[in-house]
Amino acid sequence: MEINRKRMRGEYYVYVYLDPRKPGVYVYGDYIFDFEPIYVGKGKRKRAYYFERKNPLLKNKLVKINNKPIVQILTHQLLEPKAFALEQYLIALIGRKDQNKGSLCNLTNGGEGSSGHICSEERKQKLRERKQSKE
Repeated sequence: MEINRKRMRGEYYVYVYLDPRKPGVYVYGDYIFDFEPIYVGKGKRKRAYYFERKNPLLKNKLVKINNKPIVQILTHQLLEPKAFALEQYLIALIGRKDQNKGSLCNLTNGGEGSSGHICSEERKQKLRERKQSKE
């Protein structure tokens, strides 16, 4: 049985976007931020720097700060399950704005996503057709 070395190496991280307009001391458990946290995510490579466009709460917030949040990488070299777990923990700890429990623009509790998912050509074509029909 061959071990997939790439999957065994931690290539994920957890990041937070901070609002540069709101300096202060924001303490959540062992985490201390110099600016108000507005989003927590899990990524690899340059994911943290491709700002979310599907989330209307976050999109609105990013417009207000000229698409320039402070990006803080909290951890490196995690396996995906650990990254998902930390993302969920931080979202619960800081709290979601849509639930009136905190400052985060996250619309879910985290821990989901389809890392590395590759759409079939048939699925891509259906998505293109759906997009064109809406235009």
